[in-house]
Amino acid sequence: MAYCPECGAKNEDGAKFCGSCGKALDALPAAALPGRKGFPFAVVIALVLVVAVAVVAFAVWQGRKNNPEALAKSLVASVKENNPEKAAKLCANDSEFITEAINAGLTMAEDTTFAYKVVEHDKQKVDVELVTEDGDCICTIGLEKNNGKWAAAWADASAAMFQGNPHRTGVFSSRGIEQPPKVKWRFKTEGGVVSLPVISGDTVYFGTGDGCRLIALDSKTGQEKWRFKAEGSVEASPAIAGGTVYFGCADGYFYALDSKTGQEKWRFKTGDSALYPLAIAGGTIYAVSEDGYLYALQ
Repeated sequence: MAYCPECGAKNEDGAKFCGSCGKALDALPAAALPGRKGFPFAVVIALVLVVAVAVVAFAVWQGRKNNPEALAKSLVASVKENNPEKAAKLCANDSEFITEAINAGLTMAEDTTFAYKVVEHDKQKVDVELVTEDGDCICTIGLEKNNGKWAAAWADASAAMFQGNPHRTGVFSSRGIEQPPKVKWRFKTEGGVVSLPVISGDTVYFGTGDGCRLIALDSKTGQEKWRFKAEGSVEASPAIAGGTVYFGCADGYFYALDSKTGQEKWRFKTGDSALYPLAIAGGTIYAVSEDGYLYALQ
């Protein structure tokens, strides 16, 4: 048998023309004439593998691009660059509120280098904390997944203070208590506790009246971390930002203490007792005294 090189039809050995298409034949024997040329099977397999690898690589790249830590880094970079358009694309809600909170945290931080710590609540909600080398959280960014992509839903500069913010709204942007509260521990003071406690990180800060002290406790165990003895009663709730605890005292001073050790950083003298909670906004401390003045301190 011989095959037609044009149409591939079988013809008898010795045939001069193809019986199917009329093409002149060289009358090669079937064993000598290769079959019809097609796309090599190995090439097809190789192309399939290349496409599969490309799809997987693209998915991994997209995942890295839109993971919580990467998004938080991009959002912080947009704040530093003062690029509201870029920040808005990374936020699910009011981007102005979120960027202001991040900027406040960056402004109050004494350390300019920090790590990004991801705290997962569930598959749809995570928090990314900006933590300095000293372990202080300067800001928390809450992320939520929508249509498979992460976006910033809120941000909270870690400036803990009375009523949660400088506006005294009592509204906290951080996640609330999800289970009914139970007594985990209690701590006995030497005098009456007048100031409301303020929590920052894993520490509870509060002042005492008769003991004239500011005390820091471990929020998980209730164990005392340190205490500071002032010259008068500490009746106002403290404020904490950038690794520093700020509070007013009946002795007429505003104090600044290291949040980790309780060591005094500085004090500022007013004309009378300072018995009211401080407010922190935009890197500035606002406080009032019985002398009738409103103070703004750097």
